Amino acid sequence: MVLVLSTLAWLSLAFLAGTVPFLGHGLHDASPAAFAAVAAIPAISVLESAALFWLHARLKAGGLFARSSFLLLLGLSVLLVNAMLGDHHDPLQLAFPESGDAVPMLLSAFAASLGLYAALRLAGPWRIGPRELAGELLRLGPPEGGTPPRVQALALLSAGAALSALLAFGPERGPFLNSYGLVCFPPGKTVVDDSSANASADGYPPAVNRYNSLGYRDLEPSGTRQAKRRILVVGDSFVWGLGIPDNERTLPALLREKLEAAAPGRFDVVAAGFPANGLYGYARAVTALAPALDAEAAVVVYLGGNDHDPLDSQAIMDRSPRNPLLRSMVNGLRVRQFVHAAARRVLGRPGGWDAERTLAQAQRAADELAAFAGARKMRLVFLQGYFEASTGLRLPEGAEALDLPRGLAFPGQGSPYWYGKDAHPKPLLNEAAAELLAARLATGSGSGPSYRAR
Repeated sequence: MVLVLSTLAWLSLAFLAGTVPFLGHGLHDASPAAFAAVAAIPAISVLESAALFWLHARLKAGGLFARSSFLLLLGLSVLLVNAMLGDHHDPLQLAFPESGDAVPMLLSAFAASLGLYAALRLAGPWRIGPRELAGELLRLGPPEGGTPPRVQALALLSAGAALSALLAFGPERGPFLNSYGLVCFPPGKTVVDDSSANASADGYPPAVNRYNSLGYRDLEPSGTRQAKRRILVVGDSFVWGLGIPDNERTLPALLREKLEAAAPGRFDVVAAGFPANGLYGYARAVTALAPALDAEAAVVVYLGGNDHDPLDSQAIMDRSPRNPLLRSMVNGLRVRQFVHAAARRVLGRPGGWDAERTLAQAQRAADELAAFAGARKMRLVFLQGYFEASTGLRLPEGAEALDLPRGLAFPGQGSPYWYGKDAHPKPLLNEAAAELLAARLATGSGSGPSYRAR
């Protein structure tokens, strides 16, 4: 039983390690009540693990009541971890791309811990015989005098190592970090996604997502611009292409096509889109990729308040634990993704995020991005107008605004241009936006700095 407790302790520790760094960051941006609602689960998980260890140590003296309480608390702990790992649409669904129930994940963790512990116990420095090992593993409570400290240490070590290895070397779950430290999908892989059974999706067709070496849904960027003007397009799922069946109909791909038709051989387009990113992530992508890829212009697909999230995908990944064991568990369990979904659900309500503070942070990120572009004499275009509501963000000095026509803004329901349930563009809207962008970029008009001289 000490193995079960050790595994649960590691799960709690991984959840805590994955949440505290960015919950502390978000504390300044959320109302106390909203922050408490989001922070409750990791706090409860730690308290519950402590209670389990306390009860386990007193089972011999506690009789039937203590044993029953222990089993009840253990069951609650399994349900809690199940909820911690769950998707925000269904607490019994893992937030893994492969999906599935969280119980198999827990059973796999316990089985891996058990196997490593048994191997060490039978062949390690504190070896015992098979009969003694069986009694040790089947015993609910500790033996008379308590579990020896070396056995407790061995159990904790086995559980941590087995769980970390299971998550680190098991099926790839992501998200990943590319060579520039940017959040991405599995570099160089092709993933087929069928969201037809997803109740929150609005008739998405099956999609084939082909990722380049940077982990973005795009062509492989060439090492040099080869005398072409390189344009970097950053954004969230609008740029990545949620609901778009193939790479060729994403916004960056269509922009590449339109620019080639307007000015053959003059432009190259590189995409850097990742779902749930915001202005923090956009600025990180531009400042990392523009110098490396020698981009002469950057397009920010700006969606308004949705991009003001102080805990966007990149911010979450930037707050990963540095310890390799904890990092593999936090990444494999997708702890931060779950808490991000919970934060958006709780803090996205009125009275959640401090609107003034988050707007100020978003404005600072936008201004810093514009200053970086100005220093490089790089053109910066904000493509906006997808949603009509004003967000209060001021266009940074030196940047250009390109507004979609009002007739293309989200109408509040499905249309030929929009998926209605979750407000994402259809290929037809990407086509229209790409035409507008190509017309602006090909002519070089706008209020921002001109292309730098060759």
